Amino acid sequence: MKIEDVIEKFRNNGTEQKYRFGSSASDNLVKEAEEIFGGKLTEDINYFYKNINGIESNDDYCFRIVPLNEVIDFYLDNENHGFVFAEYLIYCDLWELEISGTENKIISYVPDKENKEILYRVTWSENFTEFLNLYFERGLEGLIDRASELSLNPDYSEKTYQETEIKNKPKSIDSKNKKAKKIINKFLDLILGKFKKSRV
Repeated sequence: MKIEDVIEKFRNNGTEQKYRFGSSASDNLVKEAEEIFGGKLTEDINYFYKNINGIESNDDYCFRIVPLNEVIDFYLDNENHGFVFAEYLIYCDLWELEISGTENKIISYVPDKENKEILYRVTWSENFTEFLNLYFERGLEGLIDRASELSLNPDYSEKTYQETEIKNKPKSIDSKNKKAKKIINKFLDLILGKFKKSRV
């Protein structure tokens, strides 16, 4: 399977209502990305960005293959992330390239935005071309199903959270609810007190 053939699928079958394509990335932008991330982009990824600098879907919860310039900007603004090349629901779920020398591995994980932690991390067996083709054939649901399959295999998945931390969360939520109730009750007492005085 070649990246050229996969891109052609999107171009031939994707209407303006379903997909939008980015403008091609320049050689300088690709070189800048490789310098920032400390490794070479594989041929298929290089070809993709130089021909279609990103894909945006109007369905699939706004799933996107992120334009290269945004990949760089997101990394510079979020040092705890790497080469985030795909996302949906405004970076709710992320797919990242782990660049090491001339090898690019796909990593997917779900961040806990409130606590700024990563809940799970999955290393994909597929390369970028296969990932892109899977998205074209099966959509976002296919990507999520594949990540779920890989998460069951200890060779590809890694838990990055402690169950004890999750067990402690309901206590903090309960305490916040109790405080909120007290504030609401005080507010109601104040309003009712003023109402009674106005009627006297």
